Amino acid sequence: MRFAHSSLKALSVQGIHHVYITLPKINGVPVFCHWTVVFVMAVVSFLNDFKPAESLLACMAYIVLILIHELGHLFFLQRAGLQVFAISISGMGGACYSTVPAAKADALLVYSGGVIFQFILFFLSLGLVSFLEEPIHFLLSPILIIFIHFNLFLILTNLFPGELPGGLQTDGKQIYNILRGNYAGDA
Repeated sequence: MRFAHSSLKALSVQGIHHVYITLPKINGVPVFCHWTVVFVMAVVSFLNDFKPAESLLACMAYIVLILIHELGHLFFLQRAGLQVFAISISGMGGACYSTVPAAKADALLVYSGGVIFQFILFFLSLGLVSFLEEPIHFLLSPILIIFIHFNLFLILTNLFPGELPGGLQTDGKQIYNILRGNYAGDA
């Protein structure tokens, strides 16, 4: 999660409009997809022995997974009445640009929102697998691998209280700080 304090000017300074593809708005919020998603697609294709259909589906599932995580943040930000400027998706994850929650309870829900939505997707995917007959269709398999296995990896990564390159903190670090009483809000 990244916070901007006044407008999309913060995004323009970072050059978001120059390296991102604009996707349709979601609930009035612009969504941008970074070119590095193509790099992830190439890596997935390589790991998948360059099977085009499966690789494309796995990459689309990855984008949907990251988008679902960011939609979790969006849901709780808008529920708290906060302004959301944009959502971005890249090969390394995503970001939700918004104003800063002032209340600790709102902040806890906002930072937990991505993982909450990921858990919902995880359990829905597990439920689907339990109803499918073996063998699972070859086109559904890469989607389920992303929505179950890779999703679980991202849930654990997001909950780990650490720092990312550039000094950004994981959702887990933000949640940890809030629970310890180290949240300053919009100070």
